[in-house]
Amino acid sequence: MRTNCKRVSFLLALVMTVVVTLCSLFVSGENEVSDLKIRTHLKRLNKPPLKSIKSPDGDVIDCVPVTDQLALAHPLLINHTVQMSPSFNPESVFSESKVSSRTKKQEPNDITQLWHVNGKCPENTVPIRRTTKQDLYRASSVESFGMKTQKSIPKLKSYDTTGVLPQNGHQHAIMYVEDGVFYGAKAKINVWNPDVEMPNEFSLAQIWVLGGNFNSDLNSIEAGWQVSPQLYGDNHTRLFTYWTSDAYQGTGCYNLLCSGFVQINREIAMGGSISPLSSYGNSQYDITILIWKDPKEGHWWLQFGEKYIMGYWPASLFSYLSESASMIEWGGEVVNSQSEAGQHTTTQMGSGRFAEEGWGKASYFKNVQVVDGSNKLRNPENLQVFTDEENCYNVKSGNGGSWGSHFYYGGPAATITIRVDGHAFSHHQEVKIRRHLKRLNKPAVKSIKSEDGDVIDCVPITNQPAFDHPLLKHHTMQMRPSFIPESDSTYINEETKTINQVWHKAGECPDNTVPIRRTKKEDLLRPKSMKRFGRKPHHSIPRTTTFDPTKGHQYAIMGARNGKFYGTEVVINLWKPYVQVPDEFSLAQTWIVSGSGSGLNTIEAGWQVYPELYDDNRPRFFVYWTRDGYRRTGCYNLLCSGFVQTSNRYSVGGAYNIVSRYGGTQYDISILIWKDRKTGNWWLRVGKDIIGYWPGKLFTSLGNGATRVEWGGEIVNLKTGGKHTGTDMGSGHFADEGYKKASYVRNLKIVDETNTLREPKSLYYFADKHNCYNVKTGNAGTSWGIHFFYGGPGRNVKCP
Repeated sequence: MRTNCKRVSFLLALVMTVVVTLCSLFVSGENEVSDLKIRTHLKRLNKPPLKSIKSPDGDVIDCVPVTDQLALAHPLLINHTVQMSPSFNPESVFSESKVSSRTKKQEPNDITQLWHVNGKCPENTVPIRRTTKQDLYRASSVESFGMKTQKSIPKLKSYDTTGVLPQNGHQHAIMYVEDGVFYGAKAKINVWNPDVEMPNEFSLAQIWVLGGNFNSDLNSIEAGWQVSPQLYGDNHTRLFTYWTSDAYQGTGCYNLLCSGFVQINREIAMGGSISPLSSYGNSQYDITILIWKDPKEGHWWLQFGEKYIMGYWPASLFSYLSESASMIEWGGEVVNSQSEAGQHTTTQMGSGRFAEEGWGKASYFKNVQVVDGSNKLRNPENLQVFTDEENCYNVKSGNGGSWGSHFYYGGPAATITIRVDGHAFSHHQEVKIRRHLKRLNKPAVKSIKSEDGDVIDCVPITNQPAFDHPLLKHHTMQMRPSFIPESDSTYINEETKTINQVWHKAGECPDNTVPIRRTKKEDLLRPKSMKRFGRKPHHSIPRTTTFDPTKGHQYAIMGARNGKFYGTEVVINLWKPYVQVPDEFSLAQTWIVSGSGSGLNTIEAGWQVYPELYDDNRPRFFVYWTRDGYRRTGCYNLLCSGFVQTSNRYSVGGAYNIVSRYGGTQYDISILIWKDRKTGNWWLRVGKDIIGYWPGKLFTSLGNGATRVEWGGEIVNLKTGGKHTGTDMGSGHFADEGYKKASYVRNLKIVDETNTLREPKSLYYFADKHNCYNVKTGNAGTSWGIHFFYGGPGRNVKCP
């Protein structure tokens, strides 16, 4: 029996070996077939270029000869002669010159694509975004790459909607006109970067030009902007086009990912990133899209902006649209991948805000027009609006003025289930909130409840959020600086009074811990999105010659530039300014700056009043940093990884227990920031407390020292059109009122190349709204050294 058992075991082992070997061969063969399909498809898409350009966003733009582009491989276009310009461009009955200069200032429209910074395509070529193997791997199949799913168009209430929208997850908020004869459409489309939660979802804003019915023979031409992680491999906002002649079943695709659209423009790439983008309460940007039918050749042309004629969809691609369109739609679309479960992801539409929030907050379409039978652009009649999920996204229309026919649209997505502090959020948002809170609020050895409502967690020094940063995973913590700069001053500085933080009354943190202000759920719900929580918007640094005040940030500062600086010391007067609007702030700080644009590095520290961030109007100590011009890196305090705290006594973000009073006792804080030339880290001291450091690894241009140092006040004014809120800067009094009335900054010093604190030379001062806030310099040589008064009341008789 033993012999038989051994024989059976041997046979089983042999059979298993054969099966495993065959399976391995089968899988290997399957992969070879798949890789062959991918290589073949990439060869079809990526035509040999005359020149290739690497874009900062990771794209490669191939400059392909016009006559070699994929469009001409379409069976209907084999003998097609490329038309290099349209026979006409529709004339508008709406004159762009009617837009007031004030409106144009509010809406800067220098829209570009990121690849432009590294080059341009030669004559007689077109820029094509290179498709990679990774792009094809993300698609559900090679065959479906670059194609929308069926039913990607809003079915209105006048059509049969039974079982359509909830099954495929496409949801819309649009304005439309139907039952007409149209030869094109135009609009200015507000450009944002909405959050897209799932890789297989997208969010877009576009124009649809439609012919036929919503079954198998629908013709559609589409253009606008979109965020689509699955298609592009990132969350950038990108220009896109689409077409289909059979209701998305087998024809058409995005951009140039199949044959069809003929591009003639060498300056704009289909699928390329758009820059700059709108931001909440700040500058608004829009793109102009015009689609029209050339009555001579019958092709449908596309224009981007006011000068880029992109190319055309040949008339032979279509059945119904070979004559005209019967419906035009403008608006937003998202995909909700959890619609079949009756739930919703957090994918935003537009700005992620509902329509009623209006200018600077909700996304818009303006100057909505159609091309009529006489080839004129006209305001459409009988416009209607539609949304299929009003609790997630909505539409609010308007008419008249320089905006003509227009509408706001969009929303935060997830079905409303809970309200906290006037904010609505869903179960899915709650999950994201819990995860974010877990990242920020590390387990504490001890927690201290402050009388101002804060909870201060005493977190082990090695567990603080700083070390979550990818650049700091193997960082060896520096517990103290290798030196502290010494001053060359011959006079004695006036001592600053010791100012405690409110939480100090309730206790102290043990050794080897750091005090971290706990983040609450309500904190995450106040800003526009968790992604922006704790971050400044772009343009948060004074530009003394080209500063654009419409961006809302306004300053009264003194500065030193065109040198090499390794730190600064300053004494800043502490007040409690009035901040009128929760998402405005008022602060006094020092900036240490190097680089510019997307390479801007800055280190900042001071005090601020910021209701949206802290949920109160108390003055609080803060720090900030960025290495890319406030785009994606850096944050306030410890709300992201980066700043390494070493002090167990001082809480960044903690509230002060005492402030200066008008005509009464004055209080100020002393701030010293310097570069440790031995380790490259930038250290921070407040008063006599060494707080911690920004690791040198975080920065690029600051690694060689700063080229500019600035001191002073900053506020945010969210009113537009030349108006102003009542937010104070400093004490809320003008500089001319002087000591005990106006706010001051004194004992200005810089750290030079010998690691010595010296008084700076060649100082400049700057205030971009003199009627609102101003600066007045003081005499040097006293115990105050170089100093200035600054500030103002925001809204007053002369400040609009």
